[in-house]
Amino acid sequence: MFVYLAVAVFPFLVYKINFGMYHKKLEKLLKIILALLPMFILIAFRDELIGADTYGYLREFRDMIDKPWSMIFYQTREEHGFRIFVKLVTYVTKSPLVYQVICTIIYVVGFVSFLYHLDFDAAWPLFFFATTGVYMFMFTGTRQCIAMSICLFAYQFIKRKKLIRFLICIVLAFFFHRSAIIFLAAYFIFRRKLSVLNVLVYSGITVAAVLLLEQIQKWFGQLMNMTYDDVETGNGWVFLVFLTVLTVASIVIVYINKNRTAEVDGLINVSIISVAIWILRLFTRDAERPSFYFLFFSVALFGYAVNAVLEKRDQMIIKIAAFALCMALYIYRFFANFSSFIPYQFYHF
Repeated sequence: MFVYLAVAVFPFLVYKINFGMYHKKLEKLLKIILALLPMFILIAFRDELIGADTYGYLREFRDMIDKPWSMIFYQTREEHGFRIFVKLVTYVTKSPLVYQVICTIIYVVGFVSFLYHLDFDAAWPLFFFATTGVYMFMFTGTRQCIAMSICLFAYQFIKRKKLIRFLICIVLAFFFHRSAIIFLAAYFIFRRKLSVLNVLVYSGITVAAVLLLEQIQKWFGQLMNMTYDDVETGNGWVFLVFLTVLTVASIVIVYINKNRTAEVDGLINVSIISVAIWILRLFTRDAERPSFYFLFFSVALFGYAVNAVLEKRDQMIIKIAAFALCMALYIYRFFANFSSFIPYQFYHF
């Protein structure tokens, strides 16, 4: 478990390094890449048994090597874009490990792009990315993680109001995992004004979604070409409370310290949606994976908030409390949800 804890705190060490000899934008990019490097290594070089779906994806890659193009869509529910991608990779390499590395590079490119286009540094967002569990999902959900990476790359187009370019990214992501269609909401929610009325609207939509959950699941199941039978779930409370506390605390900190910007308002809007989806998660486990598209905005908001406190003493207290709370949850989940990740094992050649 120590190796997972180490990668969570590593970004803080990187951001202590002075890259003064480089241009400011290049320095920002270098720090993000260097801070992500240990996380990249753990995902890219993991054993086949690390991650619930890893073995299945690598077995599929091996099968695809000798499969003719006319058969790659036969008897599969996977998206055609992903199947074409896997087949094309077999022309580059026959090694499942290299295939896994290529997939991880795609994950990282999207996340680096997202962090780079934030108007603040990435040390704390990277810490929250690791400890909230978004990072751990990248050990297993290859198709969705590629789709998420493409959506994160589209963040720059949300900020620049480039709707056509944004839509092109969503279409591409959709062909890797149909759930990417949900990210369309980010473009329109991001620019909504923060007001009591909008919060009430979000709350009303959440209540309606709970009441219409069966119909929504049926529609989403048809879209995903899957059947969802597991409607209720008895867990999810711990993370919902954690997410709600951090989101509310971040909003309060931003407002009290008058550190609002257009970007931060957008992060708050999308983070509220993250909480709403996790409320649905109490009623259906199927809401968990779609939530990851929006949780990136939550970790960015948390990262901004801990540095938004103007009083140095108060800022230190906030940082210590956030660090302790997130590490406690992170460790707790290794004894629960993430127990199969221990011990970490590198790929066996």
